[in-house]
Amino acid sequence: MSNLKFIKELRKARKLSQLDVAKYLNVSRRSYQYYENGDIEMPDSDLRKLADFYKVGFEVLKEEPDSINEIFKKQISSDLSSLTPEQIQAVIGIVHQFAKDNTKK
Repeated sequence: MSNLKFIKELRKARKLSQLDVAKYLNVSRRSYQYYENGDIEMPDSDLRKLADFYKVGFEVLKEEPDSINEIFKKQISSDLSSLTPEQIQAVIGIVHQFAKDNTKK
């Protein structure tokens, strides 16, 4: 059974309710709550929908990462692997600028 405790963190990070996500998955809020609490296993079909919804890889959710940061690190690593070195440098520049702008607030 997958450890899906991170689906709650993903949902909260996007300021969504359980009902919002349940509607997307076409399940009841109670069923989604069971998924989120680990009371029942989420079918792979719903897990795939959720991965698409949150724009993370299906495997990332299945692999039981240590934290939500691990989810994003794995996804970013996967996304960067197809870029050229010049594109990677451009992305790093954007990230640095974003971090700099956010520390001013």
